Amino acid sequence: MKLGAPAQRALRELRELRVQADDLAARIKDREKRIKEAMGEHEEATVGGVPVVTWKLSLRTSLDQTKLKENYPDAAAACAKMAYVRTFKILGDK
Repeated sequence: MKLGAPAQRALRELRELRVQADDLAARIKDREKRIKEAMGEHEEATVGGVPVVTWKLSLRTSLDQTKLKENYPDAAAACAKMAYVRTFKILGDK
């Protein structure tokens, strides 16, 4: 289907916004890195005696799907969830 002028404008704006979002994400990551470097091993940072940042160690448990499928294929198949999804892609980007 052919996009009309309003949708074409929205597409141009979306492309521009995605570039801005990538730049913003990189800037956010940089600022977080700076703060973490300043904190070192401390779990909490304050400004004027007020806690403003925490950076705490935590344990995450995850499921190794590859190992589950290899070692327990029947259980993996019985627990599998399938769903149809529509993937929105802007062609020509990255």
